[in-house]
Amino acid sequence: MLAAALCLAAPASLKAAEDFPHGLRVIGSTVYALDARGHNVGTLKEVAPGQWVLRDLKGNQVRTIEVPPGAAPFAPRAEIRPPPRKSNVSD
Repeated sequence: MLAAALCLAAPASLKAAEDFPHGLRVIGSTVYALDARGHNVGTLKEVAPGQWVLRDLKGNQVRTIEVPPGAAPFAPRAEIRPPPRKSNVSD
């Protein structure tokens, strides 16, 4: 009964985790973008119905993704790569 009440109270723009393609994970109301290894590389936020903003780990806007309202966002893998690692070897 409580679970049904919580589902009814959730905003309509939030989707179940299984509704999102691989590379995205939903925890609470936050949608995380994942790389091929499953590491968090940024977040997705719906700013308007069908319009999503992809932000990197520092909070910088990487791109805007537009999909039909009610559809799950899709971020191409090339856009959600983690930042390059710093090398310990100096030139």
